[in-house]
Amino acid sequence: MNKAYQLILPALLCSVPVLAAPFTALDARSMAMGETGVASSQAGSAALFNPALLSGKVSEDTVSIILPNVGVSVFADQDALDALENINDGNYLDNIDDALNILNGDSSTQEEFFAAKKTFTDNASGFSDNLFDLSEQPINLNAGMFFAVSIPNETLGVSVFANVTAVVETVPVITECDQNILSGYIDYMDEINSEEDILISYPSTIACADGSLNFDVVDINTSDPNNVTAEITDPSEHLTSRVFIAGVTVAEFGVALSHAFDVGGSKISVGITPKMMQLTSYFAFPSIEDVEDPDFDFADEIEDNKKEDDDFNMDLGVSGSFLSESL
Repeated sequence: MNKAYQLILPALLCSVPVLAAPFTALDARSMAMGETGVASSQAGSAALFNPALLSGKVSEDTVSIILPNVGVSVFADQDALDALENINDGNYLDNIDDALNILNGDSSTQEEFFAAKKTFTDNASGFSDNLFDLSEQPINLNAGMFFAVSIPNETLGVSVFANVTAVVETVPVITECDQNILSGYIDYMDEINSEEDILISYPSTIACADGSLNFDVVDINTSDPNNVTAEITDPSEHLTSRVFIAGVTVAEFGVALSHAFDVGGSKISVGITPKMMQLTSYFAFPSIEDVEDPDFDFADEIEDNKKEDDDFNMDLGVSGSFLSESL
């Protein structure tokens, strides 16, 4: 799998610094009705939303079985998705590195030099544009799986269920400094037309507005006074942008119980759901250079920052019907 997509597809994560993606059950009926599952879900999925509905409007069905129901939803700005795809397909940093090998080579022809110069400029410009489109654009993913065996009944409704819910938010943190670096390199490329110009154009520096970085575009080697050499440094070594990913998965296993009461001619149902829960949280903060490194293992990065906790929890639900049966 390509590394850029590993930033959002490797595991079911959650948001940071705040949970922006909706942490809700992915039940198709509830979502189609505007997330009204707590009041209108059917008995089969009542344990997921409101256990009291097990004794609400009971149909002729005696048993309801939901086989593993899997749902995934993604919330993202289309420009950010397009930029991510462009970065993934463009191989910008690899192309920049290949161009530098030619520009810094001793045997490249003038034609090869100009071709490499154009490759460098085109890729640096494309990379900068797509980083700008990604800047501070969260990509949220919500996923879930639900299984239940339910017996709706006014006297004692019962449901045994298992549920896993997860949310992920990926936030590209693109620094203004990286924009300065890439535009500075593009401006520098306009000034050189041969390998000799690389040495003549020295010194050429790039400084970030916040003062966090100041470096030479050209590396001069003076170890041999009779043969001073110059090489254009790789801009990727100075990029500071990162992708912040953090998350949580919640796994639940429990039993929902419900009973209906007649209160003044109206049916009021009360339900309770004792359950065991396992919560797993984790995050990663790889740099762009990390992502492009073939030796970088994203799974290890996530595993090193993972925390797990087991707990007991209980839901309480109430539902009522106040309309006449004749209506």
